[in-house]
Amino acid sequence: MNLKTSTTKTKKQPSLKTAREYYARAREHFRADKLKDAEADYTNAILQNKQFTEAWVFRGDVYAKTEKHGLAIENFEEAFRLVSADNQLRPGEGSKHKAIILSRIAAVKLAQGKYDDAIRFSARSAKLMQNYTTGEDLAKPRYIQGMAWLKKGGDDQALYYFTCAAAEHTRDAYYINSLLERARILRKLARARQAINDCNEILRLNPDHPEALVERANSRSEEAYEWSNEDLEDLRKAVRISPGHPEALFALANCLFGVGRFEEAGEIAAKALAPELNSDNEKTAVRLRNIMGEANKTKVVREKALADYHAFVRSYPGVKISSHRKNAQVKQEEFDKAIAETSRVLLANPGDVATLSKRAAAWIGRGNLEKAREDLDRLVELQPDNPDFLNMQELVEFF
Repeated sequence: MNLKTSTTKTKKQPSLKTAREYYARAREHFRADKLKDAEADYTNAILQNKQFTEAWVFRGDVYAKTEKHGLAIENFEEAFRLVSADNQLRPGEGSKHKAIILSRIAAVKLAQGKYDDAIRFSARSAKLMQNYTTGEDLAKPRYIQGMAWLKKGGDDQALYYFTCAAAEHTRDAYYINSLLERARILRKLARARQAINDCNEILRLNPDHPEALVERANSRSEEAYEWSNEDLEDLRKAVRISPGHPEALFALANCLFGVGRFEEAGEIAAKALAPELNSDNEKTAVRLRNIMGEANKTKVVREKALADYHAFVRSYPGVKISSHRKNAQVKQEEFDKAIAETSRVLLANPGDVATLSKRAAAWIGRGNLEKAREDLDRLVELQPDNPDFLNMQELVEFF
């Protein structure tokens, strides 16, 4: 067993007297994420007492967190051996400790990509735990089993183990992560409503969970076969919470495109394709590039449509409409006056095409596109072959 880790003392790390003192300080360092200091103090505790099981376990946690997987396994195995040899533990206590250590080994195996080993060790852990503990201790190996099966492509098995982990109702990270992974699988299986329910439960516990917000929006859009403003709200919030989240940006770009906000979709797609966020998934990258391309085309179309719009409203001198907001000296009273005057004429002659055209332009200037649409629909009824009216009708629908 490797004990040759750094024990160098620093001015901020005075020597202590007992293994327990080193262990206590190591725990403080670990909680403060001072992993080098924690490793050194756990090692000093072990050097003073090689039977110190907890020090072996928690030094293994340090190695696992710093991705020194081989050393982590060695420390956990030594802790397991010490527990097995301890005759002073109460009935069942040894089994519980061994189960907890086995779940740690399983987690490291999962991180190493050794999925079969992760399944084997987490299964042993769960079997030992079932009779001696509940809650987080049992949820962890079930979650690890689910993740290992998911990585192996076994969605059905993964779904089962995530359900087992969630059934512990621990309200902790294992519970939330199990619900999230289950929701993702359920959406793949076209069970979007159940996926949404899992996301709702996560967001009830943590309203600012970005992955759950993204998954809920994706699931809701698949259930409805279209994106909605609710989805857009969820995805905007997810990006606010986690600005560099690739999945959130990708989903937001898709959603904006789906609701017709093409140019903004292109901007978000460009962010998602930034080098530091660029996805290894070529299918995702192609989709983002397509969104950017369509956004550029739409920008050209929109600019032409805007020019046509201004040309149309300027063609009616009776309604002075400026195409620039900064020149908005044109008072709203002028629009209201034009609407009032044209409406009086139309009371007497509802089929007056010229007056209807002027009122449509005034409604546009007033910002009431719904009323403008009504007048334009009437104009198209009166003159179905008039290209100006047809074009303006399309433009109003466009905006």
